[in-house]
Amino acid sequence: MILSVVFFMKKKCITVITLCGVLLLMVITAPNILGQPKPKPKIAVTKVPAQSNFVMCDVMPGAAVAAKAPFTIPFKNAEAWPTAGIKTGCKYIFKSNDEEAGITIGLTDLGSNKNALASYKNAWQASKDLWDEAPASVIVLKDTGFFAGKDECGIKLQLGKYILDINFKGQFPDVSDQQKKESGIVLAQMVMEKLKYLWMP
Repeated sequence: MILSVVFFMKKKCITVITLCGVLLLMVITAPNILGQPKPKPKIAVTKVPAQSNFVMCDVMPGAAVAAKAPFTIPFKNAEAWPTAGIKTGCKYIFKSNDEEAGITIGLTDLGSNKNALASYKNAWQASKDLWDEAPASVIVLKDTGFFAGKDECGIKLQLGKYILDINFKGQFPDVSDQQKKESGIVLAQMVMEKLKYLWMP
């Protein structure tokens, strides 16, 4: 009987000590819990351009392109190119009763600088093989590209992971390849000024 009472008293004493320890810990940590708000978790912010899903026919409206085009026949309309479902390219159609000409502008995402450079080099070599001469170099806003062709001709530039193509067809030889080249450089400058956020840091 005496042993039972002693055991009960020891157990009660241990319980009291445990409770005292818990209360002491609460007193110590109370200023941190009640006096200071918990820090908010940091949110990663990614800056995304507002027009990353651009529509080339909106970026380069028909009237703006027609004003810089080398053709002498009327501008008719602009449409998505190469298909209606692809909005990163646009075709500009010029047409009279007996003539038709056109300009296509496309900015293609190749996924990486490496892929874009490989595509550019392949196109350069294909042009050289076709015309049996090296394509002419062009410089547009400090970026180097090339121009090739006669009636069907165009400018190609690598811009980071993108390839910019501006092609012409029609009214040859009344509209020379040199006129088309000069027009292409101006149009490339316009595109690059408007969409440079895509490849520039």
